[in-house]
Amino acid sequence: MDSRASEEAVTVATTPHEDADDDVMSEDATGAAGGDLPWKQPRLLKIGDVSLSAEVIGHGYPLVLMHGGPSADHFSLLPFRQLADRFTLVFYDHRCNGRSVGAPVSSMTWENLTADAEALRQRLGFERWAVLGHSFGGQVALEYALRYPASLSHLILLDTQGDSWWPQQNAADQASFAGITTSKK
Repeated sequence: MDSRASEEAVTVATTPHEDADDDVMSEDATGAAGGDLPWKQPRLLKIGDVSLSAEVIGHGYPLVLMHGGPSADHFSLLPFRQLADRFTLVFYDHRCNGRSVGAPVSSMTWENLTADAEALRQRLGFERWAVLGHSFGGQVALEYALRYPASLSHLILLDTQGDSWWPQQNAADQASFAGITTSKK
């Protein structure tokens, strides 16, 4: 096991940002899962059949950040730490990614990826949260929004796409249209 992660129960207790608007982002983000914020290092949280590597920092409305990949980890999103004075930031590694452990790669399905995020939200005690997905994490975020619409207040997508079918089917035509040749000479 990575020395930066330890498996334990956690508690999240936060307050909303004092300058928050009257919209849903100003709701209290009080959680119910154990420990003091900010966490100094990622922790492993047992969620169903997997232990997710997670890090929670900051105070304010909860914002979960779903990393790109697959095969990446939440460290690629650490520049978002700058928002810790306005949001409770929940960074985690998807199952079979980064420092998360305990599940076979064959279990990395949309159903499991989204169920993990929902179980994490419940474990941390958030009624709802904003969801930010980057690249592959954006696809997980889209699936999460479809499967658990009552659990998220906002959906933020960065450098992502909804489906890989269209680019796979049309990449050559689009490249040709742009004057890019796809054949090797």
